[in-house]
Amino acid sequence: MLRTRRTAPFRITARYRTITPLVVRGTGRAPWGCCGKLEPATAAKHRLYQRYLDAWWPILLQTNQRTQYAFPRVTLLDAFAGPGRYEGKEPGSPVFILDRLLNHHAVERMNPSRSRVHLVFIERDPARYAHLVSELVAIFGPLEDLPVRVEVRRGEAGKDSLPILTELGAWAIQSWGSSTAGAA
Repeated sequence: MLRTRRTAPFRITARYRTITPLVVRGTGRAPWGCCGKLEPATAAKHRLYQRYLDAWWPILLQTNQRTQYAFPRVTLLDAFAGPGRYEGKEPGSPVFILDRLLNHHAVERMNPSRSRVHLVFIERDPARYAHLVSELVAIFGPLEDLPVRVEVRRGEAGKDSLPILTELGAWAIQSWGSSTAGAA
């Protein structure tokens, strides 16, 4: 069921801005010591994602007014998903990828749905994976209740990305510059 801008996205934004990061009671630190500091390279990735997604979500999801074409399905895979939130309380890429989609100013025109939008987040480290899942649920609620499909998988970026995209019938455009295709 498609949720309109008046329902889930506003609640998600409100919850996101007031959410308290998951911490071990009395320590002020995240559980398992998993989160670590936001590294400069990761911060740069986040800035690129932010600018890229703010521009491309509507391009990929809105119906082209001239041609009346809309992509039937969009899959985004973040192969280095991370813990969802870092020591300095900065949100991880899965958190702001989902937030920027659900709270985009053009979300009503984009018509996101579970059958059209599939977000896949891969994390190798078991503790970071568990923290990511709990962080996403704490911020956005049960993943199965979201208006888009969100999947968090344990795996390794280099080994698992292309097989996952092939399984999903999605194209792969690698962030390091070359492109390759999964199953059509």
